[in-house]
Amino acid sequence: MVGQLKSAQRRRAVGRAALASGLVLLVVTGAALLASNPFGGQLPGGLACAHVKSLVAEYLADGLEPDLHEKVDRHLAHCEACRNFYASEREKASRLDTATGLALLTTAPAVGLLWLAVIGA
Repeated sequence: MVGQLKSAQRRRAVGRAALASGLVLLVVTGAALLASNPFGGQLPGGLACAHVKSLVAEYLADGLEPDLHEKVDRHLAHCEACRNFYASEREKASRLDTATGLALLTTAPAVGLLWLAVIGA
């Protein structure tokens, strides 16, 4: 009987220790998630940075639905890191457009001139 009681007490103690370590892990993970969001839980435009970055190509091409486009606009207005990413991607797209136009000039001059006129290069 005494052996069974001590065994039950040990199981309860182990269970409490496991629960306590699980709670500590949950608190630490939650703190890390909050620390990784510089907006303190508030996401500009209701979108996380990773989501905004995944939408930049469509945003540049005006391929987003109006409500999602507006959310990205709001996010970019408040998030310098995403604004910098967007500017970098826009610059890459601009250089690609110009390179495409220059390549067309050598193969099909009329089309190349038209392309460069359309992109404003």
